[in-house]
Amino acid sequence: MISLREAGLRHADFYENVLYEADLLFMRRGEDSRRGLDLFELNWSNIQAGQSWSERHADEDEAAARVCSGYAGSGPYLLDIRQSPRENIRWLEAARASARRLKDLEGEGLLLGNLGWAYSRLGDLPRAIERYEEQREIALALGDRAGEASALGNLGSAYFVQGDVPKARQFYQDSFTVATEIGDRYLESNALGGLGNTYGVVDELGRALECYERQLVITRETGNRRDEGNALNSLAVIHRKLGDTERALSLCDQRLSIAREIGDRMGEASTLGNMGLIYKKLGEARRAAEYFGKGLNIAREIGDTYGEGVTLGNLGQLFYESGEMRRAVEYCERQLAVVRKLGNRLSEGSALYRMALALDALGERERAVAVAESALNIREQIKDPRAIRVREQLALWRSQMTL
Repeated sequence: MISLREAGLRHADFYENVLYEADLLFMRRGEDSRRGLDLFELNWSNIQAGQSWSERHADEDEAAARVCSGYAGSGPYLLDIRQSPRENIRWLEAARASARRLKDLEGEGLLLGNLGWAYSRLGDLPRAIERYEEQREIALALGDRAGEASALGNLGSAYFVQGDVPKARQFYQDSFTVATEIGDRYLESNALGGLGNTYGVVDELGRALECYERQLVITRETGNRRDEGNALNSLAVIHRKLGDTERALSLCDQRLSIAREIGDRMGEASTLGNMGLIYKKLGEARRAAEYFGKGLNIAREIGDTYGEGVTLGNLGQLFYESGEMRRAVEYCERQLAVVRKLGNRLSEGSALYRMALALDALGERERAVAVAESALNIREQIKDPRAIRVREQLALWRSQMTL
């Protein structure tokens, strides 16, 4: 008869392998992806029980520690869409402690990348960057080029969320260079998506479109459904900005179908927000607000702080353009609370400027000037080329105040 400890270890080990198998299937195309998701959902309660047992016994012996370390690393994609950031962090921190106990530097490096992403989703960018830097240090120490490319891309993502576009672009470019040198298509795809984001945010639409189209080709070649969805949504953003709303909506429909098929709630929320922007462009304010509201609810439900800030900004802009200035100011204030937590200076400057315009429309010129001065200060600090708009608006207001 086996002992209770041996039974617990066997159970934990078995379901860690189930998680690994489900995650592999999930990352494939078509029926395999659905089979992976079904296998995961069917065994989720046992997977949780196995992880919990391994975490409780990780300090007792190496076998339990090895299983505990494996849980967070065996299902990164499924756990990312199934767990809240806080729950994901708890698993990852336990796994990292076990990897350290086992002196498994390679395993710790992989976990650090996932930890950084989880902290970023939670809005804790300083800690995310710290984890990514640790990931890069380990990769360099091991001569792990794939790990280096991953860490560089992760750092690009963190600085992009902070609003430091030049720094983000450099990290993405470095990641792309390493990924192409070693022939890692997955990392190459991620870097292209990040580069596209940095071009899109400053309206270099042709270069952004090129990056996203290349990313889409790679994701379809490799069968990465989640990243295929991300590329489709990014392409929809560019086609919306180019004025092709019909094409943009078609791309959103494709992405929404993938997100719901694989249970990607974050992807679903960002697509709903994108559709809100398309309907805003079409002049359908009520429908736009409906889509923004749905996306905002999901972002809050899953703890996606960055997505919440983006959607609050979209709602603020919608109300401003609709002439509802009090509501515009209210949503700008809500957005500011979120983006300041993130340390996103780019979004903070945009929210402040939008708020200043709304305040001026309400007849509060002195307050509008003070808020606009704060916006200008931020845009000049981060070298945002749009600072000139704020400077010109302030000059106009001041000239009118002296008349």
